[in-house]
Amino acid sequence: MRTIPARIRALMNGVRFIHGGAATLLAVLIALMLAASPGRTREAQPPRPPDAEQIAVEIETHGHVRTDEYRWMSHGAPEALNDYLDSEDEYARAVLAPLRGYENALYAELAGRLSPSREIITWRAGDYLYGQRYADGADQPIYWRAREAEGAEQILLDGPALARGHAHFQIGAFAVAPDDAHLAYSIDTTGDGRHRLFVRTLDEDENGLTSETRAHAAIDNVAAGFAFSNSARVLYYLAQEPETLRAYRLMRRNLDAPEREDELVYE
Repeated sequence: MRTIPARIRALMNGVRFIHGGAATLLAVLIALMLAASPGRTREAQPPRPPDAEQIAVEIETHGHVRTDEYRWMSHGAPEALNDYLDSEDEYARAVLAPLRGYENALYAELAGRLSPSREIITWRAGDYLYGQRYADGADQPIYWRAREAEGAEQILLDGPALARGHAHFQIGAFAVAPDDAHLAYSIDTTGDGRHRLFVRTLDEDENGLTSETRAHAAIDNVAAGFAFSNSARVLYYLAQEPETLRAYRLMRRNLDAPEREDELVYE
């Protein structure tokens, strides 16, 4: 996925609903991108692909020994892996350079079939109707809710505002608790899967509209997903191991007593 042009990858998030003739046209464009290579001659030498270093490591499991030449990619220095991935990206850009015209055509086709401001999905949960939409030209969604379809809209999460100032920004997960009174969401601003988890308590006025949100202490270095208990009093999440970033601890936070230290459930 690293080698897919960023502008096309962003548009792909909003064109899952394309079907029929549009899908056929897109299939043709993609086939042309893969099959054609304008400007390249038979004599031109293709770029040489990078060759990943092989460092044999023997691993014994249940009495069986196997050799893994690429274990360094998951257990070695992150800088070495990043350097190799950068060389893969450079190779891909060089190979795909003659297809830039088709890339532009594909981008124009995708962009032309998206409305400037699009409502992606709405769903009902509890006493509210929830929705997700993209503002004109925005890459990040806005989450909202309302009592009724034509009722006053309450913005729960403003993706474009949160993303401002970040070179990378991605919302990992978003959820409202079963009691409609707690909101949680996770974001990644590094690009390596390290998320920060935010929890807010939604206060309502006498008309049932959200008048204020009170933030709990954020939780760093967690996996994207989380879950509320059925009682909406507890939030479960997965903490990441600092070096490998693998989820290795199931934790829980008591939302009625956020000042308490989060509890370990399983490791």
